[in-house]
Amino acid sequence: MNLSHFDLDFAADRNDVVTIGAVLAKTRKKPLSIEKFFNTSDPKALLLETKSIPFEIIINGPKFDAIISMLPGDAIRKMHALSSSKYHPQRMIDWFVNKKQRIGFEKIFYIATIKGIDSSGSPVIYKDVIIHCASCSSKKFPVIYVN
Repeated sequence: MNLSHFDLDFAADRNDVVTIGAVLAKTRKKPLSIEKFFNTSDPKALLLETKSIPFEIIINGPKFDAIISMLPGDAIRKMHALSSSKYHPQRMIDWFVNKKQRIGFEKIFYIATIKGIDSSGSPVIYKDVIIHCASCSSKKFPVIYVN
């Protein structure tokens, strides 16, 4: 895995960085808890090496900080669902536009559903989320659409 074009100081221990590739994306049908599936209590980043993830990803790690597309070039990355029993959906959106990333390409993410909680523990659901980040290393703000 070539990580040279990313600043992953926040995940210096490679055991704290987990990856979803094309094979897992094609074969998995049920929801995937990052902490349980990868047998780690504190992942810091998720690398996506596929354009489409047709299952729900569940992330509850206390130090989780980034979801990074490892695919080169401009493309739309699609996710069925992202959920957490600890985070607000806005915090989960922030994982895609983490300023520690050094991305020179246009990155567009479509997430059908983001489920999380608010400060009182009540469920919050965002539908049809589009995150358009022309360059996460620039001072430009990403364009985010939430239905």
